[in-house]
Amino acid sequence: MRFLESCRTIASLVTLSLLLIDAGATADAQDFPSRPVRLVVGYAPGGGTDTLARIVAQKLSVRLGQQVYVENRAGAGGTLASEVVASASPDGYTYYFAETGVLVAPFVHAKVNYDPMRSFTPVAPIGTVHLALVANREVAADTPAQLIKLLKERPRQYFYATPGVGTVQHLAGELLKKLASVEMEHVPFRGAAPAITGIISGHVQLGFVSLPPALVQSQSGHLKLIGITSRDRPKIAPETQVLAEILPGFEASPSMFILGPAKIPAEIASRMLQEVAATLKEIDVQKAFENQGATVAEVLTVQALKAIITSEVEKWGAVVKSSGIRSE
Repeated sequence: MRFLESCRTIASLVTLSLLLIDAGATADAQDFPSRPVRLVVGYAPGGGTDTLARIVAQKLSVRLGQQVYVENRAGAGGTLASEVVASASPDGYTYYFAETGVLVAPFVHAKVNYDPMRSFTPVAPIGTVHLALVANREVAADTPAQLIKLLKERPRQYFYATPGVGTVQHLAGELLKKLASVEMEHVPFRGAAPAITGIISGHVQLGFVSLPPALVQSQSGHLKLIGITSRDRPKIAPETQVLAEILPGFEASPSMFILGPAKIPAEIASRMLQEVAATLKEIDVQKAFENQGATVAEVLTVQALKAIITSEVEKWGAVVKSSGIRSE
């Protein structure tokens, strides 16, 4: 009897504890946010992703009534930032302004301490970034069709620059090789700026870079803007062909989205989605994104984000495997 009574007492205490924990979580959700919110970016200040994150953070600060500050954790192709967020407390005060690279990294790098499908809470889709295929001025091609013809005539004699192994820019090159049946060699640089410098100097002939700097360098006569990697021609470069016009199915536009650590309270995640969606509907935000070579997501729901994540993992995971890309 005493044993049964002890069991009942323990069970009652456990139930009470769970109720108190649940009540505490509900209270925290109702008070959210009661202190500044951290938005982690996996790249150095001043880059395209950082700029877009700061645009969103500034607007969210006003909407939430608490500062949303950007914390740059550059290094290891964004995996450092990914691991910081994955290991953070799931209290709703740490988020990751992430892009497709975070989903691809586990396929590329031997040591990644997170699982893109299990280590995070999907919070909100953000949009896509337009990339450009550019060439040194001495390359005898001005359009995607001319360049593909040149690559077919001179296999393995052309090199393309990217910000690093396993980046979407790298995968865009591998996708081009696959769909166009051409051969060219990859040259990884330590960031986008060095890659552009390498193309201008002629160290490499080709490269995949973000659209805004590609436009600046082409308009100044330093580079040739060959084509754009997105599905449709962006508003800031309506005269430039997209590669999909001659290579059906080609699309290599990094997706951007906000993630939190796994197990964030549902009420807090829902509040963040609501505020992010409202922010992205503002006309000045959409214009700022357009100027940065990005497009706001069309459907702003968690279901849409989950579909994007699943699609990106399947698509780029297959490209990595077929290309044999690996970084130890």
